[in-house]
Amino acid sequence: MYGLNLWDSVVTKGKEFCCMVGVLGLDGAINLKNLADQVDEVARNDYPDPADALTKVNALKHCFGSCALKKLYGEDAARKLSDCHETHDVYQDPQDRATDEFNNNVGYGFADAGLNCYDACKAAVDRDDGTLDLDPYH
Repeated sequence: MYGLNLWDSVVTKGKEFCCMVGVLGLDGAINLKNLADQVDEVARNDYPDPADALTKVNALKHCFGSCALKKLYGEDAARKLSDCHETHDVYQDPQDRATDEFNNNVGYGFADAGLNCYDACKAAVDRDDGTLDLDPYH
């Protein structure tokens, strides 16, 4: 059973990467994977408490990532790339997906407003005023 879960995870990540290659090409997908790893590291450093992993860290990653994607690649590609991530996560429940998509849309809005993606998203997480959805299981 556990081996199948690991295999599902490998297949899921492979599908996500192939989807990214389809949008950006191989070099672009590799660069995007590196950017995603950096965003993940920044978010985890900002909120090191493991209890924040599914709330603040997740919200910051989605907001910041979406904002940066839109600025780098434009709205159409950013939405396709976000869909690559959301649609290939076989373990994601509908509430979590809705939270991620909500936070992605906030990030797109910050990009439209010309804001610094990190500063705007970090401030929204820290304010905890409903700008970002910090609780996928509410």
